[in-house]
Order: sequence, then structure tokens, then C-alpha cells
Amino acid sequence: MAESESGSGNGSARKEEGGSSPSLPSPPFPPFVISESEMEYTDRLYDYAMEKYREEFQKYAGECPYSIEGLGEEFVWKQRFSWFLAEKVLPSTGKTVLEEFVERYVASDEPALARRMLQMKEVIRGSFRVLDDGYLPYLTIEHLQTGNRYIAVSRVDPSERFFKSGDVINGRIHPWDDGFYIFDGILTRREREEDVVRRLGLVSPELMMEWLEKREIREFESILVNAGTRLRTVMSKYPSGWVDGMCGALGIGVKGRVKREKIRLVVSKLESGYVEELVRAKKLTKG
Repeated sequence: MAESESGSGNGSARKEEGGSSPSLPSPPFPPFVISESEMEYTDRLYDYAMEKYREEFQKYAGECPYSIEGLGEEFVWKQRFSWFLAEKVLPSTGKTVLEEFVERYVASDEPALARRMLQMKEVIRGSFRVLDDGYLPYLTIEHLQTGNRYIAVSRVDPSERFFKSGDVINGRIHPWDDGFYIFDGILTRREREEDVVRRLGLVSPELMMEWLEKREIREFESILVNAGTRLRTVMSKYPSGWVDGMCGALGIGVKGRVKREKIRLVVSKLESGYVEELVRAKKLTKG
């Protein structure tokens, strides 16, 4: 999945020897506002680049280091164009398009805005784990390549945002205002383990609970009759946490038991008619 984020302290906490790190900015955070002037100059920057450097963009677009795998045509263009504006130093000028534009049209009129726009060059690339999404549009994130933590702003409307705490986002950020960062370009999210399980049609604790709620008794019987040894084989490849979750869902104690024994007890309980009785009891209660 993908989203577009185009649009004095540095706001990071860096891991140091001994495990200590500086503090991140603390909530309540200031309102996130992009001025009309900033939006106007950003639009002008895009127009300037397309009018003056269209051929250069087409020539160098293939150098864009950011992944375009699985992106639609529009997102591919945005990914490459946002990189071209802020990061590609053109041989003909020795500058990025962003630097040239700011020097010509922004610096003398709005020096504070010029400094903010030039922060777009200070890119941090990689994968970021979302640690806290409780103060949207501000997110606490960790850069997995370095362990550094940041408070970053996501400009995507919360109702359309596809990521949440625990997710890993691939993309880039750059400084924005005092002590904060902002996402830029196209963001992609790594598939969650549960998404992979669903896509492959495997069994997870979450799916087990859904089955208890939604599947009819005959569907359960069919699954169980056909599962048998195959279920043991699949479960043997599961992380221990998943197996423990299934044990919990089925009321099986895990203390002092090894993984193989837990799997045997799960399969045994499923084949014993436990699920059938549980679903039948629930239907009687509703009735």
C-alpha cells in the first residue's frame, strides 16, 4: 500500500552508548499549519521545474533511489519528481532545482520560508517504525537503520491514513520547523504478519477467533477434518507467540510446556468437538 506525502533542535533522539538518549519534543504539540504562502511557493516550484527542467527530469528519473515496486503510474511519477526537485544535483547548475528556485524567488522576500523549504534537502531515507500515533498528525517514529527516534508530521488526512502504531513505513523524512520532521514523497507500508497470514490462507489466533464468531458448525467440521496432520505441520512453523495465542483462545495453559506439546494439545482440542460445542452453546444463548 502507498500514500503520497508530497507536499534549531533537530527533533531526533539518537541512541548513545549506555542506552541514554536526548528527549524528544513532548505533547501537547503545536497546531500543524502550512501557510498559504508556503503552499503558493511550493506550487510555483513544481511549475518552475516542469517548465525549465522537464527534459532533465525525464533523463534522470531512473536514478531515483526510492522503490516504485507496485506503485501506480501517478505514484511512480510523484515518487521520482519529488526526489528530482529536492535531491538531484543537476550537472548543468551544480544545484538542485529546489536550491535554484529558493535563491531566485524566495530568499529575498521570505527568508524564514526559504530556510524551511531548503530543509527538504536534509533527507533521512529508510524504514520507520511507528511507535505512537496518539497525537495525529504527529507520529513518534524510529528509524530502523540507525535507531534514532523522531517526532514526524504526516500530512495525509487521518481518515485515509493506512498505517498505525507498530507498522513499518518505507520512505523519507526531512526537518520541518523547530524540533520536528515531516514525511515526504510516497510512503509504503510493510505487510503486517496478520496480512501475510490472511493472504496465504493460513491460520492465526486472530482468524481462529473470527471463525468462532462467523463460521457455521459444518464449516468448522470441514476445516478440522481436512486439517489433521497438515495443521500440525503448519503450526510447527509459527512463531511461539502465535501458538501461545491459539492456546489462549482455546483455554490451554502454556506454562511449562514446550512448543511441540502446545501444538499437540491445540490440534487435539480442535478434533475433540470443543469448537462445535462452543458455537452451539453460543447459539443457544442468543436464542
